[in-house]
Amino acid sequence: MTSMFSGTVMRRIVKEKESLRRDPPQDIRIVELGDSDITDLQALIMGPEKTPFEGGAFKCKVIYGSDYPSGPPTCTFITRIFHPNISTSGQVCLNTLKKDWNSEMTISHVLLTVKCLLINPFPESALNEDAGKLLLDGFSLFARQAKLMTSIHAIKSLQVDEILGYSMNPGSAVEDVQVQQTECVKKKDDIRRRGLKRL
Repeated sequence: MTSMFSGTVMRRIVKEKESLRRDPPQDIRIVELGDSDITDLQALIMGPEKTPFEGGAFKCKVIYGSDYPSGPPTCTFITRIFHPNISTSGQVCLNTLKKDWNSEMTISHVLLTVKCLLINPFPESALNEDAGKLLLDGFSLFARQAKLMTSIHAIKSLQVDEILGYSMNPGSAVEDVQVQQTECVKKKDDIRRRGLKRL
């Protein structure tokens, strides 16, 4: 797979992965895959607090397309998750991975945006129609099912250290990430209020 990339692109991929290892975003960690393909990137995203995904970790895989970085990578969840914008096969529906992508974005940005999606789902553009319908009908209905799926399928917090081989201490997060997290929480509260109005 590496042969499809130029030397410049390969250097960028290596640099991005090294940056993620050295200074990972909060609650996101790279899973070391030994001597596997350098373009094969897997990460663990911890379920954000005060969401139905809290207490679980979700493994996802980032795949670099042949036109990267001009074109976006794809992101697929390996761990099953009940979420409107993540299909039952793990595909992620995210504008950052489509029309909003630009070549200045990094894999760190992609993973942070995916984490934000766990805080702020968009049921109006659902890949998982059952999850989208439940969320539109009421947040509590969706949350109950999402928590159940998290308890069954997500990687438990105690298993994370074993998978990663080191302590899952929060990484240093930059200011724009903190702002993004705050905005995500506000949007989640708006969705919850809309759900309560329908009850």
